[in-house]
Amino acid sequence: MTFVGERCPELIPWCGEVRAVPFKRYDRLGVCYLDKPEIDALLAAPDRTTEQGRRDHGVLLFLYNTDARAGEAAEVAVRDLDVRSDGSGSVRLVGKGRHCPLWPATMTSLRALTAGRSPDEPVFRNRRRMPVTRFVVHATVARLTEAGVTCPSLAKKSISPHVIRHTTATHLL
Repeated sequence: MTFVGERCPELIPWCGEVRAVPFKRYDRLGVCYLDKPEIDALLAAPDRTTEQGRRDHGVLLFLYNTDARAGEAAEVAVRDLDVRSDGSGSVRLVGKGRHCPLWPATMTSLRALTAGRSPDEPVFRNRRRMPVTRFVVHATVARLTEAGVTCPSLAKKSISPHVIRHTTATHLL
């Protein structure tokens, strides 16, 4: 009101009327996340007998384990993985520069995906051996959501990599 008063004092009454208009009230939507049976159904959806299915399962496990964004998952290179002799390990995520411990199941999956690769190669590759993009990560989650129809509640939710981030955070609580 001070700004208007200094520049156009004749508009002060009109500004008072505008400020008296109440804000529209709305219900905030809750944060969408997956329950344990839903994330288990999603993780079981890829056909792990194929190379693409093993990659898709690895992507889902990686997203759920690390709370990574789609772009961070797409940019992970073999050199970012810290594999220890006892089977445990961690990953350095490029986006925020944070280190995340990896579950044994995630390490097993990533070890199988990266066997025999050089440190500069990406962990997640497409059929042409090129790095996947964040759009591919989004498409993978969407495709597997449709495939994971063993859990009827999945069909009612719009699932993205960000929903998997919310799921990780919720399960940590």
